[in-house]
Amino acid sequence: STPPASPTVDPDLLDQPTQCGTLRETAVALSVEQAISGISIRATRAAVYPIDYFTCILVAAGGSESLQLASALRKQETAGMTHVVLVDLWVANGSKLFGQVNLRTAVVAAAGQTFSAVATLGSRSELVLGSGQGRNVTLVAAVRNTVGESTGPVTLVIDAPLAGGTPVAGKYQLFLPI
Repeated sequence: STPPASPTVDPDLLDQPTQCGTLRETAVALSVEQAISGISIRATRAAVYPIDYFTCILVAAGGSESLQLASALRKQETAGMTHVVLVDLWVANGSKLFGQVNLRTAVVAAAGQTFSAVATLGSRSELVLGSGQGRNVTLVAAVRNTVGESTGPVTLVIDAPLAGGTPVAGKYQLFLPI
């Protein structure tokens, strides 16, 4: 059999120390929810980390997925991003039709700026849910903080779902008081 292709990893990450220091996390339990056409998205938790600290944690954890995410975040850090925002979501379909939510186009708005999602953890970035189904997923975004030690409150914006294959008007807008 052919071995799986190895992921492209930033070689500088492998030389990075894995002693990350004291915990530098701002985490908040949330219950912010919005439903469109019976398909709801609920933010259950959000956490903010300095980008260099979170990258260090990923490298220390090891494994191909952690190193791939660390590489993606390193590129974001090089582009001037300062923090990583993780938002745990529960996406549920309470309608009678199948639903599809595209997290690939999700953005996080912080301090008057918008930032695209970097990764989706726990599922694909395009979630397809049958009637009555739900799924946990974590959205990862890198942001440029200009307001202080933490990012302050952020707004998560996700395009409206497809319901039964038909586009629905609107957007999910979840205000997250971090």
